[in-house]
Amino acid sequence: MKLFYFVRIFTLLGLLQGMLFASLLSKSAMVYYGDDISYPSVGIHDFIIIDPDHTNPYTSGFKTYKEHIYAYVSINEMQKSRSFAKDIDPNWVIGDNPAWGSMLLNITDKAYQDFLLEQVIGKLYKKGFKNFFFDTLDSYQLAKVTKEEKTYLRNGVIQFIQRFKQKFPKAKLITNRGFEMIDYIAPYLEAMLFESYYYGFNATSDKYKEVSDADRVWLDAQLEKVKAKHIPIIALDYLPSHTHQERKNAVKALEEKGFIPYIAEKSLMRYGISSKNAFKREVLIIYNGENLDEDSIISTNAHIYASTPLEYLGYVPVLKDVNAPLPRHVEERYAGIVLWLEKPSPDNDRLLKWVQAAISKGVKVLFAGEEGLPLEHPIVKELGIQTVKNRAPKADKNKIIQQSDIMGFEIKPVIGYYQDLIHLAVKAEPFLSYQNSQEQTSVIAAKTAWGGFVQDNALMSNYINEDTLWVINPFALFKETLRLKPLPIPDSSTENGKRLSFVHIDGDGSMNRVEENPKRFSIEIILEDFIKKYHFPQSISLVESETSPHGKYPKLSARLEKAAKEIYKLPYVEGATHTFTHPYFWKKLEADPSNEAYRTHWDIDYSFTPKREISDSLDYINNLMPKNKTKAHTVFWTGDCLPTEKTLAYTYKHDIININGGDTIITNDRPWLNLILPLALKVGDYYQVYTGQQNENVYTNNWQGPFWGFKKVIQTFKLTNKPRRLKPIDIYYHFYSGSKNASHEALTEVYDWVLAQDVMHIFTSQYPPKVLNFYDCSLAQDANQWLLKGFKDLRTVRVNDNLGVPSIKQSLGVLGYKKEKGYAYVHLDDRETKFLFLTHTPSQETRLISANARVLSHQGDTIHFQGHMPITLRYHIKKGCYLSTSPKSHQQKVGSETIIKFKDEKDVYVTQRCH
Repeated sequence: MKLFYFVRIFTLLGLLQGMLFASLLSKSAMVYYGDDISYPSVGIHDFIIIDPDHTNPYTSGFKTYKEHIYAYVSINEMQKSRSFAKDIDPNWVIGDNPAWGSMLLNITDKAYQDFLLEQVIGKLYKKGFKNFFFDTLDSYQLAKVTKEEKTYLRNGVIQFIQRFKQKFPKAKLITNRGFEMIDYIAPYLEAMLFESYYYGFNATSDKYKEVSDADRVWLDAQLEKVKAKHIPIIALDYLPSHTHQERKNAVKALEEKGFIPYIAEKSLMRYGISSKNAFKREVLIIYNGENLDEDSIISTNAHIYASTPLEYLGYVPVLKDVNAPLPRHVEERYAGIVLWLEKPSPDNDRLLKWVQAAISKGVKVLFAGEEGLPLEHPIVKELGIQTVKNRAPKADKNKIIQQSDIMGFEIKPVIGYYQDLIHLAVKAEPFLSYQNSQEQTSVIAAKTAWGGFVQDNALMSNYINEDTLWVINPFALFKETLRLKPLPIPDSSTENGKRLSFVHIDGDGSMNRVEENPKRFSIEIILEDFIKKYHFPQSISLVESETSPHGKYPKLSARLEKAAKEIYKLPYVEGATHTFTHPYFWKKLEADPSNEAYRTHWDIDYSFTPKREISDSLDYINNLMPKNKTKAHTVFWTGDCLPTEKTLAYTYKHDIININGGDTIITNDRPWLNLILPLALKVGDYYQVYTGQQNENVYTNNWQGPFWGFKKVIQTFKLTNKPRRLKPIDIYYHFYSGSKNASHEALTEVYDWVLAQDVMHIFTSQYPPKVLNFYDCSLAQDANQWLLKGFKDLRTVRVNDNLGVPSIKQSLGVLGYKKEKGYAYVHLDDRETKFLFLTHTPSQETRLISANARVLSHQGDTIHFQGHMPITLRYHIKKGCYLSTSPKSHQQKVGSETIIKFKDEKDVYVTQRCH
């Protein structure tokens, strides 16, 4: 098994032309026992060893990388702090390890082995941990027993590993050492880890140490046995985090010895370094959540205003409350920090000392607005921001004397009155400066050596209809002040060069009587005039309490369910739930689970549970669907669309996809960026995925009129595509739109407009996984070469023209690209790991320009496409080559491109053949 591993790597290296991608292809590992795991930081590694007590296995990031995640299990020792230590039978204890405060245990005892396999490993496996890291294999040597007894204990370890593999045959295993038993356990190992080759840590003295030459000679002799088995070896050395150059040197030295290196500090609670390390794409945003509950995060400036521009730049916003413990060691994880406090911090000393420490470690900081920048504070003055008192009257007219081209993004700056004027005592690049009538000057926005700051009047304005507009260009502001590096940007709005488009219907109003013919119901009109008419993917939900026999309308149920069954029979329709009772206020209902004011109510004995609202209603819908059809597994949030962390956790634990919420309502009369919400809201460990655009209820003033208002969503579709593509197209509405003539007409116009667009149609359930990949994917860079991991459902990266275009020949997992809006939209295939080589020389190789279908597989020169509409492909074909297709297609050369069309086929194969 291991020989094949090396052959495969060397073959791949050969295909990639010698040393191309060599550093990115090097295997890497990390060991992290902290409780705030960052998947963009760790996902790049091949071996990710974590503490399962501190890791949530139900999150999207864990599920993305679980094949590479190894759960820590100590087999010969047990620390008393472990949750299951209380269940240890005293008869299993054979000694103690005072250095770590742990019990030594008798691994030969079958009852103890059973305990480990069932109560420890078995429970972890059931939760989702599929691979394991066994620690303390050789701790039996610390027991005060005879030599013969130690041999017996060693054999107990071997027997236990064999039993483990018998019980969990698909589980992968890494051990910490085990040199003396390598001949017996080698067949079961994915890798072996050992500690302290050059640098170690003494737990008794609590000090770092250099390993002696004699110890290293002994280690080399043991490691040769492991190398002979062709088992990858992970070398874990310990150095303090501030020893940056020593750490780098240690990585290089360990690599030269043929090891997979990982250099960490003593606690393993911080991120160390390995052969390759993740590109930092998380930005920490500090807000003031005083008196806010978890629902209110959605209304903070940090979420509404800062997140969307950062996401467009490819960065992940991580929101933290200034009142909570502030993150430590931010330099190891974050690309920058934004302080956007809507009210002053209750403890400026604490906050600014933390900021000062971050800056001293090289992290750039942006003060957005005035509340986070107390001008008279000594630390602010140390940053070079000096103030003088304004001598001009409050009604004074200020004159702008210097203005960067990034100012005036949506509205021109209007300078208000400031009591304190700012002078910069450090070298800086002012964005906006003004002068008063007393010839005093002030800088109210600037880029500085440590980051930058923007005062309120230079940041945002709400002078127009009380909407909030950007005064400064936020894309440039974040990029410039935080020095955000360009990267291949994960893009969840696009696939294979096509903007994504989907339809989802919330189940409300299925029983509404139709204005023109009260004998008919809305669901019947939507079925006949829209679902049957438009043969592209549509995702349809029901509110169980509306349509079921035990619901509010038992006399109508037969007709409503008949229509639902007709809908779900259609091959281009997928099912979803809009819940059982349509909760209006999720948090209130969870807190007061029988209160009828918080849900659609009728005379039933009811108490809220996520299972009843979501899983049971999915079961109801699946019983209406044909037996051979893919089961519904998506919930469309209802009411305020603010599920609590507990409810979100339920959906993730049961692999239920979720969407809804996020008021993206930008229109021609309100064309402001802040009306485009981010991709999702993070609640605790989980993401609530937002819709692409809002539904007709918003465009019709909560269904009060005008009922034709949903026509305006076409404006939203356009404005979320130009000048920047920020969202896919989402036709999102309710069944009750079928009840009125005006709303019916509006819906027809919307459907017809979308049908005319050159897009890729997908089911709604296919979109949220792409958003989750955006937040969790991990990248590593080596000059113009990039390693991409975690791109399972998200298949596009957007590359700025300044970075170049992909070399198809020198990349791996890259099918082609399409130039648009100053970017190359790069198409990725289905493999787990992709390598992207960027060049400024356009590729002459055969490349896919666009496709309205997804790539199911890419094997050699053959690509398998599958879509929801008759497939059309555009290719640039290399000279001397041609494309054969199965089934046959019509091919037409237009300029340098070849257009390949299939009559009706939605599942095709394309193979490149060259003379």
